[in-house]
Formats: sequence, C-alpha cells, structure tokens
Amino acid sequence: MSEFSTVVVLKPITPTVESARGGRLQYANLASAVDKHYGTDMARLNAFWDLPEGSLEEEAAAQQLANLYLLQTARRATETIREDHPDDQAQAAIWAERYTQASSEIYGVPEAEIASRLAAEQAIGLQRLAGEAGADDALRTHYAELNERYGLYDDTVESAEALFAEVAETVGTHMMSKYEKAFAALDLEGGEDQIGPADIADKIENAIQALADHDDPDWSGWTVERNDDKDSLSVVAADKKIIVGMKRASVTATQLKGLLGHEVLVHAKRGVNGSKVNYVDISLALGTLGNKPLTRPELLEFAMTRALLRNEIEEKKKPVEQIESEVYAHVNRIYRGTRGDQYSGVFTKDISYHQGFIKMGQFITERLEGGDSVDDIMDYLLLGKFDPTNERHLAKLKELEVA
Repeated sequence: MSEFSTVVVLKPITPTVESARGGRLQYANLASAVDKHYGTDMARLNAFWDLPEGSLEEEAAAQQLANLYLLQTARRATETIREDHPDDQAQAAIWAERYTQASSEIYGVPEAEIASRLAAEQAIGLQRLAGEAGADDALRTHYAELNERYGLYDDTVESAEALFAEVAETVGTHMMSKYEKAFAALDLEGGEDQIGPADIADKIENAIQALADHDDPDWSGWTVERNDDKDSLSVVAADKKIIVGMKRASVTATQLKGLLGHEVLVHAKRGVNGSKVNYVDISLALGTLGNKPLTRPELLEFAMTRALLRNEIEEKKKPVEQIESEVYAHVNRIYRGTRGDQYSGVFTKDISYHQGFIKMGQFITERLEGGDSVDDIMDYLLLGKFDPTNERHLAKLKELEVA
C-alpha cells in the first residue's frame, strides 16, 4: 500500500472553531481530504486482495479502505441540504446513518452491560457526592430528571471499577515502585494546590531525566516541547517527544502523578489513553442503553448539567465559560464528521479507550491467576503498542523477537 497516500481521519472531521458552538458543525478540511484520494478506491481494493491473508499488511490495507469510506460518508452526510425538500432530508438521514455504521465497523460499539454499569455508577456516585457537598438543588434535580429520562439509574449493577479493583491496585503499586525516582523528581511535596502548564512541563522534564539516570538510558533522547497553541498533553512516541500545551488547565499533584504514570510511562511506551465518560456518552448517542439515540443538543444538555454539578463539589471552581468550552469540545468529538443537527451520525472511536481498559484488565487478571508476576506482565505489555489478545500482533511480535 506504499504507493497510496495515507488516509488520515481525525483532521478532516475536526469541526471549525466557528461552528463548534453552532447548531450545525462544519469542516474546513473534509472535502479536500476526500478529493485527495479520489479515484483510488479500486486500486486500493485490488492491492488489498494481493496481500497475504491474515497478515498485518492486509489489516493495515483494510483499515485504509475503511478510513476512506468513512471520510466519503462524512462528506455526503455534511453536504448542504434544502430543508424544504423531503428527498434532501431523507438523503441526509441515510448518510448520517451510514457514517455511524462505518465508524462502528472500524472502532466498534459500546457493550450494553458495561455501559449500564458505568452509567449507573456515574449517576449514583455524582448525586451522592453532590448531596454531601450541598450542591445547588435545582441543578441536582435537573441532573436526576435527565438520568431518569434516559434510564441511567440502577443500584443493582456491580461497579465497573470493582471488576478490576485488585488488578488496578497491583499495577499501581508496581508502577510506583518501579519508577519511584521519576515520581520523586516531580517534587510535589508541599507544592501549590494547582500546578500550571509551565510547571507541568518543568516537572515532567525532571521526571524524564530521572528515568534516564536510573531506569533506562533510552529516556535521555526524550524531550519536552512547550506549545503555546495547544491545551492538552500529548506524546509523539516516534519523535520521542512530550508536548505540553501552554493553554491546558492546571492540575493537582495527584492529577500530575496520573499524567506521568499514564501519559508518559504508559503512553510514551504504548500510545494508549482511556476514558469512561466517553463510553457512557457514546452509548447515549447511539441508544445502547435502551434509550432513543440522543441528538447533539440533548447530549449537550446532559453533559453540561453533569459538568456543572461536578463543578459544585470541587473546592476550586472552574469558570462557567471554561466548563462550557470543555463540554462543547467533548460532545463535538462524538458527533464530529457529521452535521451535529437533526441529521447526525456518531463517531465511536473514543469507546476504544475504555474497551482497552476492560481488555487489559481481563488479560492481566488471567495472567496473574496463571502464576505470572506483575513485573513480567507489565514488562511484556510495554514492549510496544500491540494488542496481546490479537493473534496477528502476537505473530508479528514473535517475528521481531526472532529477528
């Protein structure tokens, strides 16, 4: 497939800043991205058929074909329609549905049982904490009404976290012990309550130096880049670079430890991120929980109410404007690639993060029960970015070991 340009998905389906809070999402790069690959469908398909069956190369080619179809359906789903023409409206609905189907086939869909556990845990837990904190009664009532409306309350399900609580504690202890020097280098004792982006970058730089000095000299090649235009922390493993956005929100000492443990020690070695909230919200958008699929305005109302209520229980409150920006960004990720109005599809990629958590929890549990040590298990999982339950990945890993 090297003769074909790579089909990139996320940039083309990123809504414009101007449309992010509008009634309809718009895309500056989608049409040009589709046009770039125009006419390559059949050639890509023929090349795919010529690849060895069951190989990673075949898997990669299939992924590229699926990505191209996803972009094509996104373009059709976001085309301007004449609101007073029934045929146009019907086509808009069809292409939005096809977009959701294409995304689901690539990234999967939430499992109803897991989604129900997470949703109930979220609803019950947040209401309890809000009650203890004396949160605004009207806000609590509205949140309760929304949860009732979408059938999210269920106090009979087992907590999703409880499924792997013991495993999580074992892995956490392992990470704190193995990388003790790196965590110490963060120098968080007696520090300020909130740590700003500049200090985050400095502290992570110190931690990387500690990793290079005490754990693995390969870390000496890693650098920290301070980006004035970004509002997140990301890892570019290929360039051995950790990018800290200078617009990102401040964090607590506990959150910074989590960033180091997850984004640096795990993401830098594997490239995996995780989130439960995405899983619940994508389930709501799809109708997985037995509710009707939520429109973008409906999910915005639910997510905004939840975020405002969460803010009520925090010691250091966020400005409402910041909460609104975060919620719009979060919900727009779910409907990105479509109009985001009454003709909307769902982009399901973000569920893969929590699916990965479940899969790894099951894998580690089985290996621990089989007698393997947590040290051996974690060293194996951090060999590279691979799925230990995927036979193709395991076969490729064995090839590399032999080589």
